[in-house]
Amino acid sequence: MLTRNSDIIATESTCYIISNIIGRSNDHIQAVIEAGIISPLLQLLQDADLFKAASEVIYNMMTKGTNEQIKFLVHEGCIEPMCDLLVNPNEAHVIKTCLEGLENILKVGEAEKNQGNVEDVNVFAQMIVDAGGLQKIKNLQTHDNSKIREKAKKILETYW
Repeated sequence: MLTRNSDIIATESTCYIISNIIGRSNDHIQAVIEAGIISPLLQLLQDADLFKAASEVIYNMMTKGTNEQIKFLVHEGCIEPMCDLLVNPNEAHVIKTCLEGLENILKVGEAEKNQGNVEDVNVFAQMIVDAGGLQKIKNLQTHDNSKIREKAKKILETYW
């Protein structure tokens, strides 16, 4: 049901159902992870018809998940597609969603750095740079939407 070849409306509805489920608890997020749903969701972030619904699921996981669950999402490859969505000029909600998700990833990276689990660097910040996200975040400082501008500035000031 979570493939590009599925019916768009059914896939979109499935994404919203998953998003509602994972909004309940970390156990629900873990169940979605263990069900192997993350990889298909990340692929949907690249689909012109489904990226909005898929980004809602990833956003809920990023804002409600544990640090371990967020690290899992990063290792599954969520950073690059989230950075790619930062350039949708007519999708302010998706841009805000991705910025907030990336900010949570950066927070987890800082926690890892501060716990001494990595060298004195935020590994996730470097992954965002490598995915072209830093420049995209910088570009958002001039976005038409004031909330996007403020979020971008806050992220840049805090992590770069």
